[in-house]
Amino acid sequence: ATQLGELGLPVVIALNMSDLAESEGIRIDGEALARALNADVVPISAAAGTGLPALRDALARALDAQPRPRAVVLPEVQAQSAAFAARIRAAGHHLTDYEVERALIDARGVAERRFEYATSPALLAELLDLRARLSTGSSLAAMEARARYELINRVVPAVERREPPRRSLRDRIDAWTNQPLVGS
Repeated sequence: ATQLGELGLPVVIALNMSDLAESEGIRIDGEALARALNADVVPISAAAGTGLPALRDALARALDAQPRPRAVVLPEVQAQSAAFAARIRAAGHHLTDYEVERALIDARGVAERRFEYATSPALLAELLDLRARLSTGSSLAAMEARARYELINRVVPAVERREPPRRSLRDRIDAWTNQPLVGS
């Protein structure tokens, strides 16, 4: 979901199995999650068929919605790639800020290959130099992964509440019969 938010498009998240989570004492604050991810969050249960009309409505609204501000995981990389992308477009090449950002982050990946074919050897050399300056001895992909997990680790505690698990009769019988003396 955090990666989809980087596209700047309307995002609808179907929070599936929300009924099972509730029965296990897990409460997800859908409104807080929606604010944190800048997305529409709709609790559903696909198996039970609940929440599906609300999901259809949210998807229909998303089709007509305006683009949303892009999520930012690495602010310095995004700022540098936006400036670089503007220079690339001024040179007559047609790549978006996001495509340039992905080419910077995904070394030797598809995004870099696309960049290579869509621009020039001089711009590719500039991309490689910019990547080296921004990565400061690490890889931008590793830096992005760490930043993304830090974001996730901030969001989850803010939107999730867990009650102590309820032990059913079956759980208690399992625990008792799996004791070394009783179970043998």
